[in-house]
Order: sequence, then C-alpha cells, then structure tokens
Amino acid sequence: MGFDCEPGHAARIVRRTGGDYLCAVAPVAAAPVSGARRVGEMRTASLLLGVVCAMRLFVSAQAAPQENADTTIRALEHAWFEGESRSDNRALDQIFDNGLVYIENGKSFTKGEYLAQIRSAGPHPEQVVMETMSVRMFGRAAIVVGSYREKSGNDGKTQVRRWRFVDTWVNKKGRWLLVAAAAAPLSR
Repeated sequence: MGFDCEPGHAARIVRRTGGDYLCAVAPVAAAPVSGARRVGEMRTASLLLGVVCAMRLFVSAQAAPQENADTTIRALEHAWFEGESRSDNRALDQIFDNGLVYIENGKSFTKGEYLAQIRSAGPHPEQVVMETMSVRMFGRAAIVVGSYREKSGNDGKTQVRRWRFVDTWVNKKGRWLLVAAAAAPLSR
C-alpha cells in the first residue's frame, strides 16, 4: 500500500476505517525524548481531552432544554384541550398570550373573543382524542402541527369530526405562551 511507517518516524496511528488502513506519520529527530518534554506532551494531551469532554457536555446541555421545551409544549397542548372541554377560562387565560390570534373555519378570533366563545358554547364534544402532534423548535419559538378527532352526540346521533391544526408558541420570560393557532376540519 506504500505507507511510510518506517523506524525513525513517530506518531504512527493506524486505524481501520471501512476496511482501509491509514497511517499518519511524522519524522522524529534522533535525539532521545527528555522527561520535561514528555510531561509537556502529557499536559497538552490532557488539555485536549478536557476540551473534547467539555464540548460534549456543552452539546448535551444544549439538547436538554429543547427536549424539556418539547415536553412542556406537548403538556400545554393537552392542558388546552382539557381546559376547553371543561370551559375553564382561567386555565386557558394562563396558556394564551394576550395577543393571541386564533383562526377556525376561516374566522379570526382574539383571545377575548375565543374565551367568550368557549364560555358561551353549548355542549362540548364527548371525547377529544389527539391523533398526531409534532413539535418543531426555533429557538424561543415552537410550531406544533397535528390532528385530533372529536366525538359528539346531538339528538341521539353520534358525529365524529377530524381536525388539522397548527399552533405557534413563544417563550416569554421563561413561560411558553400560545400566540397563534389555526384549526380546520379535514374532509371525509
């Protein structure tokens, strides 16, 4: 293979990568290595190892807040469903940003209008089941896309409707708040 792994060369590193052998070499002077030089090399190697470990910890620490935010937002989505099914405007008020824009069936609602609609709405669906939900993080913002199914009874007839939704959450002063949402019925 033509590798120059001859005596008189140091730092020979032979690795097997996908069946190929690699050899990195550096010529070495014939002088013996002193104890002080060896200690300096060990310190450098230790420092490099420390930097690599610190970088791994930093990357892991960056992933943890996103995973926690994902879990928090999913829980808030479920809390929204629960709050709406119980007409709990106090709970919903804590989840919604004051500037909330909600769109359903092509009609736009402010936070106040949406909460008033929840308060004055007739019977709520008997069952609401989340079918899919994906959370995509964008720094201090998150987009949630999903679908759900609601089952309701009217005059002895059961009706099932499926909806697609997209929600936008923003982290404000350490709290995730819903700032925009839209839902539309799926065709049968």
